[in-house]
Amino acid sequence: MTWLLNRRVVIIGALAFVTSTISAVLSLYLLFEVSNNISQEQGQTQLHPAFFMMLILLLTIMIGSRYILSKFSSGIVYALRKSLVDKIGSNRFQRIQQLGETRLYNVLLNDVDNVSQTFANLPMLFYNMITMLLALLYLASLSPYLFMFLVAVMVLNVFLSRGYFQVATNIGDSLRSKKDGLIEKYKGLIFGKKELQINAKRNEFLIEQRIMPQLSDLERLQRSNQFVWGVHNSIAVVSMFLLFGFVVKSEGIVSNAVALQFLVAVMYFSGVFRELVGYIEVYSNGVIAAKRIEAVFEETNAEEAYKAKEVKSFTQWTHLHIENLTYQYGEKSDQGFSFGPINLSIKRNEVLFIIGGNGSGKSTFIKLLMGLIASEQGSIKLDSEVIGKNNTERYVQLFSAIHSDMYLFREILDHNGERAERNKVNELFEVFGLTDRVKEDKEGFAVNALSQGQKKRFAMVNTILEDRDIIILDEWAADQDPQFRKAFYRDLIPELKSKGKTLIVISHDDHYFDVADRVIKFDAGSCKELCVKDYLSTKNMLKEDVCL
Repeated sequence: MTWLLNRRVVIIGALAFVTSTISAVLSLYLLFEVSNNISQEQGQTQLHPAFFMMLILLLTIMIGSRYILSKFSSGIVYALRKSLVDKIGSNRFQRIQQLGETRLYNVLLNDVDNVSQTFANLPMLFYNMITMLLALLYLASLSPYLFMFLVAVMVLNVFLSRGYFQVATNIGDSLRSKKDGLIEKYKGLIFGKKELQINAKRNEFLIEQRIMPQLSDLERLQRSNQFVWGVHNSIAVVSMFLLFGFVVKSEGIVSNAVALQFLVAVMYFSGVFRELVGYIEVYSNGVIAAKRIEAVFEETNAEEAYKAKEVKSFTQWTHLHIENLTYQYGEKSDQGFSFGPINLSIKRNEVLFIIGGNGSGKSTFIKLLMGLIASEQGSIKLDSEVIGKNNTERYVQLFSAIHSDMYLFREILDHNGERAERNKVNELFEVFGLTDRVKEDKEGFAVNALSQGQKKRFAMVNTILEDRDIIILDEWAADQDPQFRKAFYRDLIPELKSKGKTLIVISHDDHYFDVADRVIKFDAGSCKELCVKDYLSTKNMLKEDVCL
């Protein structure tokens, strides 16, 4: 993976390996001193002053190596998180929708945390591996006979570990997939609470038919996973006791002093071995997480990422032309929804109202217009310039939008992407009745406690200060009280128009249609322009002109 090939963390890793090696050598020296003294006859034991000096040196080096290795592991995880954020941040809306929001959310939180835990265990892994290698050499020098039996026990454990690892990896992969589906259900349980509270049957169905079965599957998989690793660890412990028994039964083959030294060394060695065995489970989870993270990297590489930084928008334009624009949801053979062909021309500084029922194509039109999704056929032109890959970044800088399902960011930014001047923000807060409603903290403005109408007014403050040429508002007035709804149509829209803004407003407030320069009606993926005067005079469509 490219995120592992960072020169800085490789250098830190090399230094950490060296310090771990020194720590392991010192540990073995201390073990050698202790085992030698234990094997001596009573009255002959003596620890040299060097023993205590080595203890202090070992403590110093282990703390230092821990610091370096922690820096190593945290550096890699930071680079991973940064790369993921950059990848997701630089991919388009349509690609993110294809990848799946829940999947990406899980990768950013759970999978990165699992990889982080894997790297966090690297400090002791390095130390234990080197210690085990040196301990094996020491044990081989004590008694080749006992050492051969120890190797046989280790080979048996390694052979069994391969099977455990494969089974546990398969279970872990299933666990991870189950968690993806469960997060989606949790979102419904939390964010759909308004609907669930007034519909007890739906609440019961969600919990009993959707969440509980997945929780049961999750519990079964977790139980299986824990059992597999439990069996693995149990066999490792029993193997050590088998080895102890074999050493005890070796009387006559090796001396008591050697047997005692061997036992002391094996007891120390067994702790190291158990830690290495325990790391296999952490490593297994890390491998599963790394595969899913790598898949995100590969899939986000599948398209050319966009970069909005330092991109200047079009400044001089008079007309926006939509020509034969089409889009297809699903396959035509499966009777999927077909949008278009749409032909429409929008003048600069025009107020355009969009109307139509649910599923009529309004949202699809807005997404196509803003470049959020790519059309099947047709084109969008800014005057005579066709919008394509080479100028899409400039084109999208024309737009500012408040969607019906908007995500409300806590920071208010200006046209340059910097924090907006507070005096301008305060002026607009006063206009939109937010002065006493919104408090600021170190993360920005606290918006969670606002009503839906207040949230949309907060979003409008941000939209105005962004100062883009084209403003798209999707049912903005629907959640406003009569005072702000009237002010929106009678005051705000004319004011924005007077400042040269082009407004595209999705609305069903037909008694305010006189504010619009034109009204476009969408129906079954096609559009028609209404004659506003005739429509207002009769509340019926006396005249419909096909959009030109």
